Amino acid sequence: MKKPFRREFPSTVAGLKAYNKAKSNWNKTQTGERKKATKGKPNRRDFPSTVEGLRNYNKAKSNWNKTKNKNLKDLKINNKLSNQVGNVESNSKQTSASIRANQKNNDKNSNKLKINNEKKKVVLKKETNKVVKKETPKKETPKKVIKSTTKGGPVKSGVEYARSKGDDLAGFRRGPNKALGKDTRITKKLKKSGFTEDRLARLRKQHAEFKARRKKK
Repeated sequence: MKKPFRREFPSTVAGLKAYNKAKSNWNKTQTGERKKATKGKPNRRDFPSTVEGLRNYNKAKSNWNKTKNKNLKDLKINNKLSNQVGNVESNSKQTSASIRANQKNNDKNSNKLKINNEKKKVVLKKETNKVVKKETPKKETPKKVIKSTTKGGPVKSGVEYARSKGDDLAGFRRGPNKALGKDTRITKKLKKSGFTEDRLARLRKQHAEFKARRKKK
């Protein structure tokens, strides 16, 4: 049997599989041929435990070594002859040409499927775009709501906050023309999240009272 080489098979996945299969089959045949070439080894227990029995065992062993070496040499020569150029013995049922042809057919079929899928996707996109254009209503521009409130809760951007007239929280408010000056970054975020100016002033007042009590202690 001819030894397979990777260059004899196409450089594709199918070619690699065919090469591995042929190589495993060749290895199996080689192990079988080696077993045949090395069979008939004499055992010492088959000869009597005497001087004459030992001589006969050594003679039989030397004869077996000669035949074994001759058989292995013949096997090596046969392998070389089978691997010579011009020997077109097939390694497997699938030749490299048939594997290439099958691979080309598979590639053509896969390309056709890809083209068909792409065409279907383009058609679906066009249909969905038409439906969306028909169904999308005109957006109405939202009107700006300006509220004046002193209650908590979510407040939209652009809302004017209530300004309480002279009371006990007047010294704890922030903003233009207020005792504590302009709003800080933190107070701006709190107002956007829903805190009113009165609520913040009340919290500042409580904190100031707590600090004063702590100083007295």
